[in-house]
Parts: sequence; structure tokens; C-alpha cells
Amino acid sequence: MLLRSAVLLLLVPFAVALPTGPNSYRPRIVDWAGPMFVPAFPAGQPPPQAVILRYQRWSSASGRVENVADRACGVVFEHQVQMQLSLPGGRLLDVSSRTGSEARLLAAYDGLEDFDGTSGLALSSIAGDTTYLVLDDPADIAHFAGGGGGVSLWVLATGQAVFTGPSTLRQEVEVRAGARLTVEYVPGAP
Repeated sequence: MLLRSAVLLLLVPFAVALPTGPNSYRPRIVDWAGPMFVPAFPAGQPPPQAVILRYQRWSSASGRVENVADRACGVVFEHQVQMQLSLPGGRLLDVSSRTGSEARLLAAYDGLEDFDGTSGLALSSIAGDTTYLVLDDPADIAHFAGGGGGVSLWVLATGQAVFTGPSTLRQEVEVRAGARLTVEYVPGAP
């Protein structure tokens, strides 16, 4: 028998001292870090044989660029996002990284600095995936067994995006990342 738990989205604008809180963050502009909470295995029960963390993460990079020169130019949109998930005490459980690039040609300035027309461009990239982390080391399981009702894990998101090309570019870029964490406990032998 597996015990499953999932908590609805709660955004926390300040530090939380209680053992409960968000297990999910909507995509927001990186760089950010914050706690993610999952319910602890019930106190008074034999410790679980394993802890299965379902770690979903997604990221997006978007940007707009305008060539304000009187000649055509090439641009490259490059973006990178990295996310980390850690146990209490700092042990790193997962590191994921996404990078991408896309090259385009922009015509000479069309007279309107509107990030549109022949001299402007908007690009975006969205990606996401799910990882299942199985923790069966007793030292790791100890973080989840019994106690104050919740386990706080730490998630960190960093990233950047940029258009590279001539100095005559006007650009706006944004990088976002989000995550969701759920837990399943595999009970030990009775």
C-alpha cells in the first residue's frame, strides 16, 4: 500500500515558521529560491522503506528585439535555466539545466520601435519535465519520518536570456521557472 499526498498551490510572500506551506510555485521570474513542503510520514508508524518524490519543473524564456540600424543584421536568442532541489541540511537531490538558442535575421529599421514589423521579433521557448527521485538511504528517509507534520525541501532557480548581435539592438527578455513536488511513502515491513 502506498500513501500519497498532494497539496494545493499556496504562494508564500514571507518566511514560514510552520511545518506546512507550498509544494508548488507558479512560473516566476528567476533568480529565486524557496522552501517546498511535503507531509511527513505519520508519527508512530514504522519508518517507510522508501520515499518517492515526484518533482515537476518547467521553465520559459521569452524576449523581444528590435534592430534600429539602417542595415539588416543577424541575432541569436540564447537562454539558460538551472533548478536545484535539496534536502534539509543541504544535500543536493537533483540539478536540472536547460539551454537553447535560436538565430534569426532582422531587416533594417522599419521606422517603428515596436518590436514588430520587419525589423522586430518576439521569440519564446517553454519546456518542462518530471523526475521521480527514489530515496532509500535511511539517512535521507529520516528527514521524512514522523515529526512536526511537514518536511521542508529547498528549491533554487537561476537563469538568463539575451539577444546577441550588433549594438544597435533594443531588447527585452524574461526568464521564468516553476516547480511542483509531491511525495509517496513506501511502507516498510509491519
